[in-house]
Formats: sequence, C-alpha cells, structure tokens
Amino acid sequence: MIEPEFQRAVFQKLGSVAGGRIYDRAPQVERPEEQEYPYVTFGRFIVTSRDGSRRYRKGFDISFRLHTFDRSGLEVRGVQAAIYEILHGGDMGMTYFPTVFVSRNDTDVMHEPDRISHGVCEYLARCTWSPWLFDENGILRPEGRILPGETI
Repeated sequence: MIEPEFQRAVFQKLGSVAGGRIYDRAPQVERPEEQEYPYVTFGRFIVTSRDGSRRYRKGFDISFRLHTFDRSGLEVRGVQAAIYEILHGGDMGMTYFPTVFVSRNDTDVMHEPDRISHGVCEYLARCTWSPWLFDENGILRPEGRILPGETI
C-alpha cells in the first residue's frame, strides 16, 4: 500500500518543521494552555490509481492535507512556508515509487474562536511506478537496482 509509505516519507521530510511537533492526530492535553505550539497534523489522504492508459504513466495521484496550528496567524503562515519549501517540487525518496512530484494546490488560514490559528494546505503528489525496479516476473529487485548492462 502506498499510503503508509508516502505518509512516512512526508513525516521524515518534515522532521524539524514546527519544532518537530508533527502528528498523525493532535495530542490530547488536560488543559488547553498546556498545548505546545506550533504543530502540524496530517489530514485526509485521497489516493487515485493511474493505469498508464492515459496521459500519465502508471502510478498514483495522492491528494493530501496538512493542518498547522498556532496562537498566531503569522506563525502558521511561516510553518506553511517552511512545509512548501520542503515538499513543493521535491523528491520524496520512496522505494517503490521513486518518481514523485509534489505540488501545493491550495492554502488557507482560519482563526478559530479559541484564539487559535488553523492553517490548511492541500498538496497533490504524482507518484509514478518504476518498471525497472521489477524483474521480468514482476518480482521486486533487491533495493530496486538496475542490473548491469540495463538502461532505463
């Protein structure tokens, strides 16, 4: 499944953003004032398979959201900018789908009633399956290596 591998890749890429406070779900705290800010959470992931019969090569498109939270809208925008610099147009370093192009589609900041700023960024990742990672029987080659004498 591509979703867990892709989410791990995003998590690793964003490692130091927001002081390293990147969560699958927001942490639960006893009192709101104990919450550490800023932080980033993963939102929805929508995966669409491409069969290679159309304009794009075989692979997947992943539409995903990242949510940012802080007490200041300016800080939220700063975190969003840092995420953009890391992800937009970058390589995700995934084993089975090494060709990944990520682009940001949309960004917004909303001000919640509890004086928390909530940013939402939506990205699209185009993950292309690499046939040279597999042998003639469809078995994954060790570490996806190209064999001597082969060309891509």
